Amino acid sequence: PTGYYITHQIDQGLQTMELNNWYNAMSKILERRRTISPSLQSMAFSFRFGTQANEMGEAEMRTTLMDFGTKYAEEMKQRQKDIPPVESTIMEELPFVVSLSYFENRTKEQTCIASYGVETDKVKFSSKKKSVKIQFDTALSDSFYNVFAEMNQSAIVNSKGPDLQNCAAAKFDFRPGDFYIFSEVLNSSAQQLGKKATFMKHLERPADSLGLSSILFAENIASKDFSTEANSKMLIERNGLFIQPIPFRQFAKKSQPFVYFEIYGLEKNDTGKTDYQIDYIVKEGNEEGFGKVLSKINPFGSGKTLIQIPDHREGNKIRDVAYVQLDLSRLDKGNYILYVRVRDNNNKNTQMLGTPFSLL
Repeated sequence: PTGYYITHQIDQGLQTMELNNWYNAMSKILERRRTISPSLQSMAFSFRFGTQANEMGEAEMRTTLMDFGTKYAEEMKQRQKDIPPVESTIMEELPFVVSLSYFENRTKEQTCIASYGVETDKVKFSSKKKSVKIQFDTALSDSFYNVFAEMNQSAIVNSKGPDLQNCAAAKFDFRPGDFYIFSEVLNSSAQQLGKKATFMKHLERPADSLGLSSILFAENIASKDFSTEANSKMLIERNGLFIQPIPFRQFAKKSQPFVYFEIYGLEKNDTGKTDYQIDYIVKEGNEEGFGKVLSKINPFGSGKTLIQIPDHREGNKIRDVAYVQLDLSRLDKGNYILYVRVRDNNNKNTQMLGTPFSLL
């Protein structure tokens, strides 16, 4: 595969990364607090406390938090008056979903899209309110924890909304290389906090090879801006298209999600034309018994094919954009895998990506 892959992801409890390494990483961000924004400082403080909280009891945790918070606030007040002091508090966990997609650009920059969502029943609402404002903060750093981009967004979540609510999407353009993505989701009115960190490892694609971007699920894709007050925080523009990403991989049975991806490194024939075949294939997921063993050896060769949409194309560009809308209404509830397969007929090269999803 080309592009980026996730080497590890740290959840709310920071369980999957060795704590000392995580503490050192957050310490480096704290050391740079004079050059980063208040929101990112708060994020770094929260991550640091989360690391300490895994190593001590509740009583000691509260004491340490109050002590560190007081010292931190005093130092900030003296060293940078325009940054408000951090308030110490104990937050309850706020589960959330963040989906990351990677794309190549014609320039030397790359693009990463982060889309966010929450489960309605995991969000706390006050007794007199039917909606709550949630803050979504995203920060990118290089492998040395130097933050080079950040975005702060907010979205309104309604208690009577769907079970899975798409909330926000952020797009970042930056030079190729390894990078971290730090995500924080805050429901300040109910003192709920969720945080995740993901390390993305860069694998350079040879210039003459066939490559595919990430597969991105979307609620809608159009050539014209369809933004409204309700979806404006979720809309991304790319390659002349307006895309509303879906962070979840669970869909209602009657849903018709869009699938978007990009193709790189197509070869031209003697007449300067490209000739390639795209196949969108939906197969059964969660094989059992012997089928499960075969799926590990050859993932695409296992499972019954339920949907296959062919798309033959010819053109004169070595890059292309492709998207299709899937009709999943005839499928039963359960687990599935979507495969996107591209075959370059000029050189017989084939690339394929797969991503799991489920129908509820």
